[in-house]
Amino acid sequence: MKKLFTKLFILAASVAALTSCNSKNDYDNSDYEKEIARIDSTNKAQAPKLKDYAAANFENPKLDTASGIWFDVISEPADDTYSYVSGSGSLTSPAVKAKYVGKLMNGTTFDSSTDGSDFTITAGQGGLIAAWKFAFYPKSIKYNGQTYPVGGITANGLKKGSKIQFIAPSTLCYDNRSNDKIPANSPLFFEIEVMTIQ
Repeated sequence: MKKLFTKLFILAASVAALTSCNSKNDYDNSDYEKEIARIDSTNKAQAPKLKDYAAANFENPKLDTASGIWFDVISEPADDTYSYVSGSGSLTSPAVKAKYVGKLMNGTTFDSSTDGSDFTITAGQGGLIAAWKFAFYPKSIKYNGQTYPVGGITANGLKKGSKIQFIAPSTLCYDNRSNDKIPANSPLFFEIEVMTIQ
């Protein structure tokens, strides 16, 4: 019995010691807060340039205030039957074939596909840059009579025949990293025409 009591006492003392070490909040979110502040600062600094670019280059410029993306829908979808909601109510990851051109703000083309390239648009991290996800997905989806926000820049998302152009802040593109022909901190322009979506 004495050995059991000793073991329980050591266990209790260990728990107390570990708990006291963690009595203050050891989770330091200062790095997260610094990153959010950096992103906000970058977006604010780029916002006037994006606005000027959209005014000079888009016929009907619209601002998505949540993302900071300026866009212009050039043509509405020819086929509006694609749904971004699966039968279970989750967001789909469409397989897309699209023509596109990507440019720096100075007009330099860094990538394009005139015949169409295949992509899979996935929610969450990974895959395409965030700006493309904002362009493809709708603002919200409806399921079982409820509306759920998704965060896209257009009401219904891109579908077959949709054509859009947009300029996105660097934080939704390659951010503060360079990528091949794209310098770090570069806002990017894209024009996308959806050929197929499934």
